[in-house]
Amino acid sequence: MKRRTFLISATAVTLAAVSIPAIKYIKGRSKHYDTIVIPDELSRFCDEKTLREIGKSYRKAVPQEKDKATLKKLLLTDNNGKVYNEKTDSFELIEMLDAQIHDDFEKNSIFVLNGWIIAQTEARQCALFSLT
Repeated sequence: MKRRTFLISATAVTLAAVSIPAIKYIKGRSKHYDTIVIPDELSRFCDEKTLREIGKSYRKAVPQEKDKATLKKLLLTDNNGKVYNEKTDSFELIEMLDAQIHDDFEKNSIFVLNGWIIAQTEARQCALFSLT
């Protein structure tokens, strides 16, 4: 086999091997939710039904945080009191939420809901998701 033919064949096989799982992943996650609604890490382990159940449990446990407006306000305010807008760049929001989740674990601000040990920020995201 000529070198050129080998390189073209190897490239085609590699592209196919990478693109097929990527297409399946994208199709599987076709629903789009706002960045603050779905807890990024937890959604890798839990399906939508489980996230909604966790959110319902949190709303029962913390009744003062049971409406969308309150939850959004809490989620869009970082630990330093800086308030973000829902239209803020999603990567910036993800970084802010990840920092909040990390701080929640450091401060032992955690909940055990439906068998999951989660940070308060994640619980709030699940609660907001359960209202969507």
